[in-house]
Amino acid sequence: MRQSEFNRLVSLGVHVPPTAILLTEPMRENPRLAMDAVARELGVARRANDSIPGLVTTPNAGIPAYLANYADPEMIRVITEPMKSEEAYGSTQKGNWTTFSTEFRVIESTGYVTSYGDYAESGTSGHNVNFVYRQSYHFQTFTRWGERETEIEALAGVAYVSEQNVASALNLAKFSNKANFYGVANLELYGALNDPALFAPISPTPKTAGPSTTEWGAGTPPEQIYADVQALYNQLLSQMGNNLNKGDAMTLVLSPDKDTWLENANSFGTLTAAQYIKRGFPNLKIVTAPELDTTGGSLMQLRVDKVDGKDTTYCGFTERMRNHRVIEKSSSWSQKKSAGTWGFIMRYPIALAQMLGI
Repeated sequence: MRQSEFNRLVSLGVHVPPTAILLTEPMRENPRLAMDAVARELGVARRANDSIPGLVTTPNAGIPAYLANYADPEMIRVITEPMKSEEAYGSTQKGNWTTFSTEFRVIESTGYVTSYGDYAESGTSGHNVNFVYRQSYHFQTFTRWGERETEIEALAGVAYVSEQNVASALNLAKFSNKANFYGVANLELYGALNDPALFAPISPTPKTAGPSTTEWGAGTPPEQIYADVQALYNQLLSQMGNNLNKGDAMTLVLSPDKDTWLENANSFGTLTAAQYIKRGFPNLKIVTAPELDTTGGSLMQLRVDKVDGKDTTYCGFTERMRNHRVIEKSSSWSQKKSAGTWGFIMRYPIALAQMLGI
């Protein structure tokens, strides 16, 4: 561009780089002439520009798609069902991985009295001991990783070995939770839903509205939901021989879908079913567990947390997770991980009452 042209454009408020080439009218009418003129201005040989009007290469349709791809570094994990057995019933370790069985000593005082007499020798006191046995179950899983697959997933920002370890811990925990609810077949190892010492569940109180005459639902009045909790408490009170009061620490376990209806409010909109329960049983804790939605109906359990300072129930385990040695191969590694469970242990069967069909 000539300096005079540049100065004129600047005076008009147009800013262009000083190396720009202006095309004249003849250049615009004849593209070949325009290319030659540009070459003259830049001092470039015509042979270099002669090939421009006709491409030798394939016309460009854009850049490779992967160059415009963004990989979000945040991992999105698949959600699994919550594991609530230990929150609902407590947990504790008993023994270790060398322990195969355990026994619980149940002691009952016995005896009777008679009328006093200086020479009378009647009346006696004693005790009776029962030994209740339970078996443990030990289970395992393996994590495996290879050199190449580890480095391939690293290209995507995935820590392969770490994710393998996360999966193994989850698998062990999921099985423990399942054993705490259902036990293990062919062993003296039971769950909170099938322990043979459990009292039979009672039926719900009648409902005037809702999905049925017994079930909780969107239209169920909160007073009638609270009546079910009262009935379950009275059943527990009867089982406990009246060794219970409403202020004792208790846990109410029910399925998540039934927990929803605890927010049903009365006709005045002043109290919900949950508020009725909290007012009547101030130290009661509510825990939800999907397993309480059984094939026979929705189950609700009410238990006393402690009797004589002892936990009434707990989910027992020998070890949460034992990491065994890493085995090295030619271009891969593996590691066994194991754990052990006692399932659901119920020290006081009378301290847990059930209601089925809410």
